[in-house]
Amino acid sequence: MKQKESDTTGTSGSTNDSTNDNTSTKISVGKVTISKAKNIKGRKVEIQYKKVSKAKGYQIRYSLKTNMGSSKTKSTTKTKYTLKSLKKNKKYYIQVRDTAIMLRIKKYMENGVQRNP
Repeated sequence: MKQKESDTTGTSGSTNDSTNDNTSTKISVGKVTISKAKNIKGRKVEIQYKKVSKAKGYQIRYSLKTNMGSSKTKSTTKTKYTLKSLKKNKKYYIQVRDTAIMLRIKKYMENGVQRNP
């Protein structure tokens, strides 16, 4: 019986073998450039930006501060977006970035979660 106990405590039954599966792939995605920002009547701004070849979507971040403090974020898959409910006579700072890398991380995190039926 002692032999059976030593067999079950060996490293072959370890469940930590899957922790070394952290492989990373480098994705090179181009920089998003804003091509047009147009004021629309009714406290709105329409933003157009150039399409990035490998991007799955875009994240638009805007704020009243240059350091993007208390900024708001909107996500889209199109190259044109309208920001709504803006304050009148204020200067907004806008940044756009692609979300190809973020979507891969999110997908990886969802796959790593174990669900019980």
